[in-house]
Amino acid sequence: MAFRPQSPPINQNTLPNWPRNIDIKHPYYNPPLSLICFSAYDVDPNSTDEPRRFGVDHRVALDACRILANNRDGFLSRVSRRNDLTARLTLDEMVLTESIYYYFLDDESAADYPIVNNFLAWTFPAGHIPTHWLQTRPRQSEDLRQSYWTIMSDAVIYRDGRCCLTSFKADDSSDCAYLVPKDQAAWYELNAMDVYNFNRDIHSVDDISNGICLRSDVHRCLERRSFVPFPVDGSFVAHFIRREPNYADLLHRKEMLIHEIVSIEFLYARFALNVISRVSQYPLMKTIPVPVLPGKKKKKKKAKLEQPLPIPNVAIKSEPVAAELFAKRLKQTIFGFGDRTVSAPEQIQDAAAPKYSCQGPAREMQPRCGNSNDRPFRFTWDSTFGNYSKVFFQGSFYLEAHKLAKKRHNEMAEFVQDEVV
Repeated sequence: MAFRPQSPPINQNTLPNWPRNIDIKHPYYNPPLSLICFSAYDVDPNSTDEPRRFGVDHRVALDACRILANNRDGFLSRVSRRNDLTARLTLDEMVLTESIYYYFLDDESAADYPIVNNFLAWTFPAGHIPTHWLQTRPRQSEDLRQSYWTIMSDAVIYRDGRCCLTSFKADDSSDCAYLVPKDQAAWYELNAMDVYNFNRDIHSVDDISNGICLRSDVHRCLERRSFVPFPVDGSFVAHFIRREPNYADLLHRKEMLIHEIVSIEFLYARFALNVISRVSQYPLMKTIPVPVLPGKKKKKKKAKLEQPLPIPNVAIKSEPVAAELFAKRLKQTIFGFGDRTVSAPEQIQDAAAPKYSCQGPAREMQPRCGNSNDRPFRFTWDSTFGNYSKVFFQGSFYLEAHKLAKKRHNEMAEFVQDEVV
């Protein structure tokens, strides 16, 4: 196994428990809208006095903004005016310590650039990954692509032998952490990421080049999108982008012992996934549309009826016969109860009524107790499949129907007969 010696954390036991937020904003909007917010865990090398100043690595912020702009290069500025060249940042300024910065694209005509707020909408920049990612370590040679594995998680844990971040030996407390998770398989297929697999016969995320061994709690921290792998000085480190006081103090900027079989493309994809999950959501901000997956069609939303169906009110007291006929037709139309009828009383009385119960396309409806022929009642139909209709028998007999069931075999109805209010 080709491992590099593990370096100590860059700033162990010195990080703030409550780090400041470094906000990167989109300058086109008025007021500017936030793109992403980072926790300030990086020590400013120019701060020598106490207390020390913390910020975010300039390169991390720039790479994150590039991904949010769907792989479009740009620069950061201290002000929201593009023509103010004095406020434009260079990479010589290694740590961003101010509270707010603005991301501009190199293309001046794209001031209102859309952003990626869904990982599925992000296009993997095949062949155009930033140079400092590709130069982090030598690419694996083709002669290594000979072994074939059956169970990916066991193969990754056996290959690494220990947590690549904490160096805990791989045992029951270690997991195989997917760089591109299984729930992002659609994105994986859409971007043809199988070309970066170790085993070219595997065309899914279940390849050992897409996994690293992490201690279980550190794995959960990665899945919370708390840290990202990032290239620093020829190796990958764990860079925390959100507040994690129990882990950042020990693991922030600590080197990750990543096996050379692991594809840099998958590491970059995990960086993008965790960054995109941190993007701010604003309805007014233009976004990259999520593509329609092959073989899947968008579901058309069903139009809602603004007005109830025109069912006339029938006064029970004055028109008992009409009420009885109406109830019969109602049951035949909606529930299919044949010739069974609901008996309508001639006069409304304040009396308790027995309960009725019926489920599915049943043909019978029997009272649970007593005889309801001479009692006023109210029965209600509801369904677990949606709010189809409600029927009330109270003073006057009327129907409020917003949507009728299209198929009786899908009906899961319950009739409830209770007191007249």
